Amino acid sequence: MPLRNIRLRSMVIAGVAVALAMAVAGIFAPLLSPYDPFEITGTGFVPPGGHSDDGQFHLLGTNHISQDILSEVVASFRTCLYIGLVGTGVGILAAWLLVIVHRVSFAFGS
Repeated sequence: MPLRNIRLRSMVIAGVAVALAMAVAGIFAPLLSPYDPFEITGTGFVPPGGHSDDGQFHLLGTNHISQDILSEVVASFRTCLYIGLVGTGVGILAAWLLVIVHRVSFAFGS
């Protein structure tokens, strides 16, 4: 097997693993996020790995309005999962509609 195929296969496996990890994180977002992504947890910016004024640990830190970045990232996985599923559903429905329109136009055109 050529080296190119082995490298390509390993990249595909890594890409699928990352996509599955993001999907699992999106499904279990409420269990994985340490804080509510919309909750303001402190009084300002906390750098990654720091503690807020009330002693809460923030692995990825907080933004300028004291929202936990890790919780926002995990919540964004769920949003992306919803958008992907809705987009896939709309694409499938559009394809079926196109098939129906094509068959009707072909039936009346001959």
